[in-house]
Amino acid sequence: MNKKILAGAVLSVLSFEAMADTPSFDYFNFGYTILNLPARDDAAGFELRGSKSIYDNFYITGEFLDVSKADYDRKYSTVGLGYKNDFSDKSSFFIELDYYHLDTSADGFATDGAIFYPFDVNENGYTAEVGFRSMITEEFEVMVAVKHLDIFDRSTTFVFGSAYNVTEVISIYADLEYKSLSGFGEFGIGARLNF
Repeated sequence: MNKKILAGAVLSVLSFEAMADTPSFDYFNFGYTILNLPARDDAAGFELRGSKSIYDNFYITGEFLDVSKADYDRKYSTVGLGYKNDFSDKSSFFIELDYYHLDTSADGFATDGAIFYPFDVNENGYTAEVGFRSMITEEFEVMVAVKHLDIFDRSTTFVFGSAYNVTEVISIYADLEYKSLSGFGEFGIGARLNF
């Protein structure tokens, strides 16, 4: 009887360690963001993002970004639901659907003979994202995803990310997004709190 209990305990520990090797979906990011604007100087600001597992393979997520410069201001926020599946002891596949709110304003300007008029955008829509995250080592994680944005320019975004675990609780992350239609690029770097 005692041998069975001991064997069960050992198997539980081993399975927990294997599960702990996959990327965590319980975190909070705070970072600095640079938005590369076509035919304009870059805008900069901050970003917040969080994710929390809620039931088996599901998680909730939210994000807020605020960047600006003299003649341009862009804010967006998202909240959504995701599904993850660990397809190895190091990697996870995920799919996510988010409600998206965009608030953008810009003054007119001219460059290369083209005139861009002032505009204001205040719209709601959604994003659908699919990708995978993988632990290359015990400390280093990479992420690749494709995101479709159904709002304003209705673009497809390619997302590349990485994170380095300084401790079990604190990580440093860097993300790069490129919107294929508009040519917008977004780079973020900051700290991650794992919980």
